[in-house]
Amino acid sequence: MSKYSILLLLSIGMLLSVSCEKEPSTTAQKDQIIGTWTLSNALRNGNTTETLNNFKLEFDNDTLLFSNLSGTREKQLYSIDENFIKTKGARINPEYQIINLTDSTLTLKMLMNNLEFDFEFVR
Repeated sequence: MSKYSILLLLSIGMLLSVSCEKEPSTTAQKDQIIGTWTLSNALRNGNTTETLNNFKLEFDNDTLLFSNLSGTREKQLYSIDENFIKTKGARINPEYQIINLTDSTLTLKMLMNNLEFDFEFVR
């Protein structure tokens, strides 16, 4: 086998192994997201906003969420599909995109009324 054939096979193998890496499973995300998240930083259309300073998300179990996005604490149902948190049952029911999730930080993106919001939460 020539050097080029070996190099080609190695390259294909590396590409296949990288493409097979999976996103965190929905179950793992649900387990990790349970708890109370307090807003530490918010951007509206790329600019810092302080109008949501007391914003909290409380994931009570794998389907129940308490949020004060509307100004008062409201109960919502939620589901996680891929990297999106879908909500329903309250006055405001956004869909959040999960950008980053660790044990102590949660970064979300949301589009509401043609405004893009970026949220950073801590436990």
